[in-house]
Amino acid sequence: MSYILTHWRGHHPLWRAFWINGVALRALVLLGFGALGAIAPLAVSLVAVLVGADLLFLIWQSIGYFRSAEQNLRELGSVLPLWAGMIALIIAVFASLSHWWALALQTTPFLSDEPYSEMRNRHYAAQYDLSAEGEVVLLTGVIALGATRDLRDLLQIHPDVTRIELDSDGGNIFEARGIARLVLEQKLDSHVTRRCSSACTLVFVAGQRRLLAPGARLGFHGYALDEAEKLPRFDIAAEQERDRVFLRSRGVSETFLARIYQSGPNEIWFPDLEELEAAGVVTKSP
Repeated sequence: MSYILTHWRGHHPLWRAFWINGVALRALVLLGFGALGAIAPLAVSLVAVLVGADLLFLIWQSIGYFRSAEQNLRELGSVLPLWAGMIALIIAVFASLSHWWALALQTTPFLSDEPYSEMRNRHYAAQYDLSAEGEVVLLTGVIALGATRDLRDLLQIHPDVTRIELDSDGGNIFEARGIARLVLEQKLDSHVTRRCSSACTLVFVAGQRRLLAPGARLGFHGYALDEAEKLPRFDIAAEQERDRVFLRSRGVSETFLARIYQSGPNEIWFPDLEELEAAGVVTKSP
């Protein structure tokens, strides 16, 4: 303990403060950190303690040396030890930072106890909302992975549902097809409360009676290229034709079918109500 205090107070000879307490001990610490890196992974708490302790140790080394250098300056009048100490400190700091960072990279990554499948489902479920009120099921938000499964479960719990209400800008076309299939199987009516665009229109057209609330809109456009990037064998033209066949089977006119995919992925076409009714997309008002 006395050795630690005498260095801290600058009472050690300058050569000892620099070569022993500074260079030699710092080299041992860095060698120790290098050895620890070979036994990774390391606990985050252990690395935090080691880095914190070494930071205090580096402060002890530096202050003790500079106090010895100041004492040397008073006795001999030489500023060279001070400049040498500054250069050595800069080198020591950078060397220590690199080793601290290397240790941090060796820490055990945080692993959730939640299974990946549940984490993935929770992530996608946060993009949409499905709920049932009486005879109506409401779908809002992005149609994401898991939406078909969730709707199937919801319909089993609420077998009296007769209508699906939509407010969505689209999403995953494969999930939209799955939802559309459920709407067909359950013979549900479809109703748009505000907006139904892109993949959402597949769900809407699957309805028996298809209605729009006042001011609600249907939007159509060509499929996005990012689908092809995620699925290398994804043929955009073939997928669009597949859905065109489905829309045709639901009574949509050929003239309308020729127009629906002409808008680019970053554009959207909103036909007016009269055009939608004439094309057989929306059920005509009695």
